[in-house]
Amino acid sequence: MWCGRQLEARLSHVSSSLDAARTGLTGKIQMVPVDQDDKPGKNEGAGEEAAATIKLSSILEEGLILCGMRARGKREAVEELASFVAQKRPGVSKDAIAESVLARERVCTTAIGRRSAFPHGEVAGLGKMIVAVGLSEAGVDFDAIDDLPVNFIVLIVTSETAAGEYLGTLAAFASLSRDLDKMAVLLRATSPVDVLRTIEGFDIEIV
Repeated sequence: MWCGRQLEARLSHVSSSLDAARTGLTGKIQMVPVDQDDKPGKNEGAGEEAAATIKLSSILEEGLILCGMRARGKREAVEELASFVAQKRPGVSKDAIAESVLARERVCTTAIGRRSAFPHGEVAGLGKMIVAVGLSEAGVDFDAIDDLPVNFIVLIVTSETAAGEYLGTLAAFASLSRDLDKMAVLLRATSPVDVLRTIEGFDIEIV
């Protein structure tokens, strides 16, 4: 389990590895000869390699973006987002999400600085990974490593059998948080649609 600065370092490493992989992938795709007269089905290998990358925005849902969070403390923020997810995903327990995430937070904070936090946890029997985004205008005291209040919170929940699934997603969000210009734009969003369109415009990829 990584926390605080260790989590930041880990995500930076993952992000660098993904960038390297992406650079190599681009090189491979550029080397594939393209014939305008090719019939459908040719160069399928290139298509399969290109499909290895997905946009960060594609894993987000407008219905799982919460603007104007009311919480002021870490526990309240986690519970607010957990409750929000449970409302949108019948059958997913608010308490199970909150307990898993807060257990991790008791060991170490996932607020890695730059007004961003990435709380995550595991819930038994969960199917698809859930990603919820919360924005707080006033800021949340999340025990951040730089002692600043957090305005951007990404809650990620996976099943116990797919715990490693979130790393690429976390790394992509961490990379976004390091771009202060992009974050300034994102934090001005006032609706879920604005948030989603803004992140779409950033064109961030997950490998």
